[in-house]
Formats: sequence, structure tokens, C-alpha cells
Amino acid sequence: MPLRSRTHDLKMRRLYIAAAIFYLIPVSLLAGALVRSTGNEQESVQTAWRKYCLQAALLVATAATLMSVLFVVSWFHNGGDPHGMGPSPGLWSILGPTSAYMGTASVTLALFGKGKGRFMVIGWAVTLFLVINLIFMLDMQ
Repeated sequence: MPLRSRTHDLKMRRLYIAAAIFYLIPVSLLAGALVRSTGNEQESVQTAWRKYCLQAALLVATAATLMSVLFVVSWFHNGGDPHGMGPSPGLWSILGPTSAYMGTASVTLALFGKGKGRFMVIGWAVTLFLVINLIFMLDMQ
């Protein structure tokens, strides 16, 4: 096996490990929001729809996080390069935009939600954006 291939494999392995560690931050924010949203609170019928908005935001955010992870894995697996050269066609081309749209939808739903969990959903969106950019910045080195 050529030396370049070994160094590339080592770099990719390190990127996968770094991505897994970085994704723990948005996942922990989502877990905290889920715990906060499942409290036993007495609500009136008038504000019940706001709780449902938060629960829908959490569901969509969870799906967006999974799609984001799959996007990063597919991007690197297909030879993605943040230096302007796109990888070969693959699952990443569908998962990236879908994850972004779902992230926007979850933040929008969270804004209509009720409780402190909505702030954690907004924090999740910010950290997910930062995590993806940080992973691509690491890949540039």
C-alpha cells in the first residue's frame, strides 16, 4: 500500500473520530431538551398546541441531526473535499439540503413552542452549524 494512501486513511479515521466527538454537543442539547419537554406540567387547552410545537421541533431536530451525521459520513466516503472539488454523486447530495431544511423547520417550530426546551433547540441549531463547519475546517488541514 502506498504511503499516501496510508496517510489519507489515517486522516480520514481521525476526521471520523473528531466528527463523532463534536456531534456529542448537539446531541446532548437535544437530549436535555427532550428531558425538559417531558415534565408533568398542568396545561390549559389554549397552550397545549405550543407544547406540541416543541415536541415536533424536537422530533424534526433529531431527524436533522441523524441526516447531518449521514451527510458528513457520505461526503467523506465519496471523496468530498472542501477545497472546491465536489465528491462523486452519492447520498450526501440529498442529505445535506434535507438536513438544512429540517433544521430550519425545527427552529421555526421551536419559536412557537413553550418552555425552556425551545432555547435548547435553538442552541442545538447553532452548535450543529458550528460542528459541521469545524469538521470541514479540520478536513482542510
